[in-house]
Formats: sequence, structure tokens, C-alpha cells
Amino acid sequence: MKNGKFGSTNYDPKEYYMIVKNGIQTEYVSDGKYYVKSKMEFINPCEYKTTILEITIPDYDKKIGEFLTTEIIATQCEYVKVKSKMYGKDYEFVLVKMD
Repeated sequence: MKNGKFGSTNYDPKEYYMIVKNGIQTEYVSDGKYYVKSKMEFINPCEYKTTILEITIPDYDKKIGEFLTTEIIATQCEYVKVKSKMYGKDYEFVLVKMD
């Protein structure tokens, strides 16, 4: 999770993908047309905090400076199951390492 390109099993790679490099996580949507860029800080080997730095997605419901924490629940080959928490809500999804 510290470097690479990741897709989601819930979306087509043209609709959503994420690139992590040098402590920056950038999530792209709409075939890369819009993005959310966040600073990534590992709390421990299986948990990290992302703080939003920049947003280009129109009408996005989060704001610069807001953060969420993500726990890596399981890994299998190129698949990574994570649970993110923000505002008391949990979101679980599976990422697939593409590169």
C-alpha cells in the first residue's frame, strides 16, 4: 500500500483508480479527469491516515484538511481488503494492485 497503482473491485479501472507514491495517495475518477490528493501517514504497518490536500471533483462532499483512517484487514496476492473510517462511518472495500 505504500507505492503502486490500485483499482477497486467495485469499479471499472476507467471510473476509479488510485496511485500511491512518496506518501501521497491520489484517487482518480472519470478516466483520470478528476482527483482527490491526500497525504498518507502510516500509524502502524496495517493502518494509515490520509489527510485531503487537493480536490478537483465537482460537488465532492469532503473538504481539504479532512482525514480518514484506513485499516488493512487482509491481503491475498494482489488483493488488499481495507476498512476506512470517517465521521463514525465504516467503509469496506477490496483494492487490487495493478502496477
